[in-house]
Amino acid sequence: MKFLVLTGLIGGFALGFGQDPIPPKGSDLYRTVKPQVTISVRKHSLGADLVEISMLDARYPPELLRKQVENIGLRLNSPPVAVTFFRDDLGFGTARGAVLKATFAVNGLIDQQNHHYRVGPLAQAFAGAPAEFEIRGLSVIFQKERASNSTLREYRSASVDVQGVQQSGDIGIEFRVLLKSQKPEEILIPDDAVNRSTAPTRLPPASKDDRLFWCLIIGSGLALGALVYSLLIRTRPSGSHR
Repeated sequence: MKFLVLTGLIGGFALGFGQDPIPPKGSDLYRTVKPQVTISVRKHSLGADLVEISMLDARYPPELLRKQVENIGLRLNSPPVAVTFFRDDLGFGTARGAVLKATFAVNGLIDQQNHHYRVGPLAQAFAGAPAEFEIRGLSVIFQKERASNSTLREYRSASVDVQGVQQSGDIGIEFRVLLKSQKPEEILIPDDAVNRSTAPTRLPPASKDDRLFWCLIIGSGLALGALVYSLLIRTRPSGSHR
């Protein structure tokens, strides 16, 4: 029975993320944009932003993801540290079709004082990939963060559409992003609210295509925990002992 359930989830996952993520103008991005990449960001108590990236195409080249991680660091003027690349079978017991992931730490994505969350550098870094691996749909989650009136809720331009919602519990703020241009210089996403009078976006009901997506988000906490340990090991003063 468990096998049948997992098989159904995988089937729905593959179908959902294989669909064209381009939605009609002005539509709800949470219903129409199927993420090809998920990015989870969490603020560490020491100040660094811990990042986990999951590429939902099992064929995605590790070297291409490595360049995109470096690009994020360049755009933030903060070289990524403790960078790790690995594949995750999501608990299905096989490495075949496993999701390619990267974890690292940078500065400059989360401004907790002003409730600003920088989606722009992340979106720019994934624009312009080779046609076979072109990225148009992204999900960016700032874990355990709370939105305020100054937090970006929605932004639309000729090059990019963005919607943000406060997810339930400790999940945080999720931004769904549609890249309508593959030129990074055209993808200009503001860090704060464009229209402060905009009411908070309500969370739409989950669909079957979202189930495995949320498995990725929930599982990201474990990888980020490992990243914290890696950072502590790297920053421990020489000569210190347990």
